[in-house]
Amino acid sequence: MGADFLVVFDDFSRRYWPLVIPAVFLAAWFFHLFLFRQQLRFVLQRLRRHQISGRKERRRLQESEERLRIILSAIQTGVAVINPASRKIEFVNPAACKMIGLAKEGIVGRRIEEFEVQEGRRTADEFRGLASVSDGVRHRQLHRSGGEHFPVLEKVAPITINGAVFTLKSYLDLTELAVTRRQVERLHANLTKRVQELHCLFGVAGYLGDASLTQAEVLTRVTRLLPPAMTFPHLAEARLSLDEQITATENFQETPWSMSHAIEVAGDTRGRLEISYLEDPSLEGELLFVKEERALLETVCLRVARYLEGLEAAQDRALFKGLMDHTSDAVFVFEQGSSRLTYGNMPACHLLELQRPELLTRSFADIFALEDGPAGLISLLEEQGLGCSMGVEVGLRVRHGSPLPCQATALLLGHGANSKVALLLGPQAGEGAKESLPQ
Repeated sequence: MGADFLVVFDDFSRRYWPLVIPAVFLAAWFFHLFLFRQQLRFVLQRLRRHQISGRKERRRLQESEERLRIILSAIQTGVAVINPASRKIEFVNPAACKMIGLAKEGIVGRRIEEFEVQEGRRTADEFRGLASVSDGVRHRQLHRSGGEHFPVLEKVAPITINGAVFTLKSYLDLTELAVTRRQVERLHANLTKRVQELHCLFGVAGYLGDASLTQAEVLTRVTRLLPPAMTFPHLAEARLSLDEQITATENFQETPWSMSHAIEVAGDTRGRLEISYLEDPSLEGELLFVKEERALLETVCLRVARYLEGLEAAQDRALFKGLMDHTSDAVFVFEQGSSRLTYGNMPACHLLELQRPELLTRSFADIFALEDGPAGLISLLEEQGLGCSMGVEVGLRVRHGSPLPCQATALLLGHGANSKVALLLGPQAGEGAKESLPQ
């Protein structure tokens, strides 16, 4: 059995063995071809994925560049990219072109020194974005295309583009900010002056209303309040002239740089208030005194005039009261509208046998019998004019009897809605009133 197998195997080997070796090599070749096909498919898939990813990256890069272009075109800050080696401008945005007044082609490729006002020697650190100033921010002046300078706020920072280091400079135009700051400073100065003027007016009102001060003290203090309220208080002096009295600050002098206003009391010019600068403080094109200062001077003169009118009115009232209390005539003063008695002297109190507080509670009708009342008398007196008098027959109401006819003198005091009428009765009216009383 074993011998037969060997014979068969030997016969098979001689007949088919030359075909086995090529078959094995062919099978191995097909196997390697299959592996190569699989590897090729894997590589192609990776290449395809990389291609798709590259397209997406390029699309995202294009979108990023478009967004950056839109942002740089929209922002109001000027941006410039500078090559630190050549110091030439590689890129500028539209805001920077507008600031300088040139097109992009007229700026790119030129040195940055052509557009910046030089303030000293530059350092290499500045062009690497390492300026010595705090946080890389500082004030600078730039040249416009017309040659004029304008202020900017400069920010310096390093950036890397495609592996190369550049200097990025951003510029914020401060021209409008400077104008706004000057306007704010001017408004602040104006508000400060208005506060000083209000302080002056409050001080004037306080002194004019202080009854403990004499007239001379009031006028002296009012005069001293005016110079600090002027635009240039260190150069201002003041003087107040009233009748024969003159009050002035220590260094007052008459100069060409002055203003004044009259003090009119009851229609008569009684004095003058003057403000004078010791030297010309105004700048070219500016007013020496602004309208608010002229209005302040006019207001102070008006307040002083009212103060003097009040003093003189008080003196007149005291004189009138003294005269009326020492005359032998009975004097009654009534208001036009209410017919209320506002004044009665001592002879009037004796005539009616009343104390003055009780007398002042009476009205015209309680004392006199006259059909038209004080309004009728005022109408007749107004036809003759202020200060005129006329005789009138009235009935005097005395106690325990009918009205006693007597002659009185009517006098008009004041005019308009505030006018009053005074009735004066002579001593004979008092004698007749006493005779009419029942025994």
